[in-house]
Amino acid sequence: MKLNSLILVFGLVLFISCKSKSEKIQNNTAPLKVIANFEEEKALPISDLGNSIQIVKLDPEITIGKIDRIITAHDHYYILDLGYASGLFKFDKQGSLKGKLLFDLDQKFDFNSITDFYYDGNLILHDGNKGINCVLDRDLNIIEQKRLPFKANSLRNFENKLLIFNNYLQRDWNYDLLVINKKDLTVEASYIPVNPDDYGFHYDSRFTFNMNNEGNQVYFSKAFNDTIYSIDKDFQLSRIFTIDFKDKKVDKNYLGSGINALDLLTSMRNGDFYFTKGELHFTAANELLMKILKEGKYMNMLIKEKELNGVIFPVFVDNFKSNYSFHDILYSDQEKLIFGASSELLYNNEQINPSFLNTYTIHPDDNFILFIVNKEAS
Repeated sequence: MKLNSLILVFGLVLFISCKSKSEKIQNNTAPLKVIANFEEEKALPISDLGNSIQIVKLDPEITIGKIDRIITAHDHYYILDLGYASGLFKFDKQGSLKGKLLFDLDQKFDFNSITDFYYDGNLILHDGNKGINCVLDRDLNIIEQKRLPFKANSLRNFENKLLIFNNYLQRDWNYDLLVINKKDLTVEASYIPVNPDDYGFHYDSRFTFNMNNEGNQVYFSKAFNDTIYSIDKDFQLSRIFTIDFKDKKVDKNYLGSGINALDLLTSMRNGDFYFTKGELHFTAANELLMKILKEGKYMNMLIKEKELNGVIFPVFVDNFKSNYSFHDILYSDQEKLIFGASSELLYNNEQINPSFLNTYTIHPDDNFILFIVNKEAS
């Protein structure tokens, strides 16, 4: 036990010492300024995102209450539901249940503080409060618990390194975006300085990082920043866009103004300001989608690069099959985007296309239903 503790301490010291030596100079090319269009659109058709849609009805053996995270690997969908179903579930491409890990029955890992779920050869659940990775194989068997010398909100595998979004979990770090060597877990580059006086606004973020369609750059954005960054394969950070919310923007020192949790919550609910939240996705045409907070409500924005215009809209509408409206994208990669809804909500929705319910024989007691939007032309 003492030996393990010494190893951990030594690793932490090495980790910190390497961090202080390894900051890179980012690319200081001026970003494109995107003007937010305050004339809100009613909805964005899903056909603007991709070329076709596939409907996947999930096996009702396990009822999914909410999809907290979903990833695709090995031709399967891996779905994390931290609430109602309290587990991690494996479905094939037809929606058949192929495996499950029920958290209340497994005491080997604390699943209450998971901040990210990602794929890196194995499936990895990251406990951001404790800095522990739970590593699982494709069949949801726990391989190991791996304690890391850091905590993180989000992790992304890129070019055999890890990109880390801090999100105020590691307060001794002075940066919010870091590049980690996967072999020895040392920091190779540090970006985006954090004001030590900031209130630690930690928030749930599914897609802080996402790859562009060409697969050569990872894009990144964070709350209260209004900037979209990219990281290339040489790990050069560039500012790609800044979002101009005009007189609605938040002061850049807002989080460092002495604000407390209650004031922040009240301001976010009732304030008349706008800010970016991140949640980055790319359409088939490689246009960037992101989440923003608009006067107390989360909305979506589509960046029109040629016009330098940010189109704000509340929902995505499925104009392929169902006519159902979605507030959020659950997952995206270079090939697809995934939306989802419970069968009960679909069945009882007043705007739903009746032929959709009949074609897919949807009943209110069915399980969650996935809408897979394909980027590639069929």
